[in-house]
Amino acid sequence: MRVLSVLLWALSASVISLQAVDAQEPGPIVFSEIMWMGSGASSADEWIELYNRGDRAIDLSGWTITRAASDGSEQAMVTIEEGSVEPGQTFLIANYAADSDRSHLATPVHYVSTAVALPNNQTLVASL
Repeated sequence: MRVLSVLLWALSASVISLQAVDAQEPGPIVFSEIMWMGSGASSADEWIELYNRGDRAIDLSGWTITRAASDGSEQAMVTIEEGSVEPGQTFLIANYAADSDRSHLATPVHYVSTAVALPNNQTLVASL
């Protein structure tokens, strides 16, 4: 019994240390807001806001935002063709421009793409 206890302790200690090694501080770009449910203007009035918490401008050109597919695999949702975000600023990605009659956004959109489609019935898992 003592050997099993030591073995279990050793295994849990290695798992804890592996988790600590795998844990990483977020990069300079983080998801700051996600509008997944649409609005009264359109159920597709969805958007994603990225925030630059770093100390230099970040070029987002070529960055891809992925999401979990219904089978649990990761799939590309939107690739930013062109854009950058200054330190302490946000970058808004939306299905519609703010002046569209299909959106209630009151702020300029930096990147418009109809590929922004966020699930309404499952947990959102998104990554940059």
